[in-house]
Amino acid sequence: MDSSSKVYVANNGNSSVSVYAAGANGNVAPIQVIKGVKTKLTDLHDVAADSSDNIYASNGAGEPRCTTCSFIAVYAAGATGHVAPVRIIKGSNTGLDGPATLVIH
Repeated sequence: MDSSSKVYVANNGNSSVSVYAAGANGNVAPIQVIKGVKTKLTDLHDVAADSSDNIYASNGAGEPRCTTCSFIAVYAAGATGHVAPVRIIKGSNTGLDGPATLVIH
């Protein structure tokens, strides 16, 4: 959840992020979907939002020992569609090796 209680879901099957309105219930469409080649997501595992509603997505959890596959993609608050991350946390100095869970304080 973010600061306005929207719910963020990591869809591993199609490497997309779905965002649902606060209080969503039943068969409702997401209010945001981040999906497509520009997202860089190929093995999405977890998603979280910070206090400014920026969206963080961990990639590469199913591909251990693949440092080029392991990264955290950061998307702007309100991002939706076929969008590129605003930044990517990646590389040998990060120590990332199949990041699975994100926790933002």
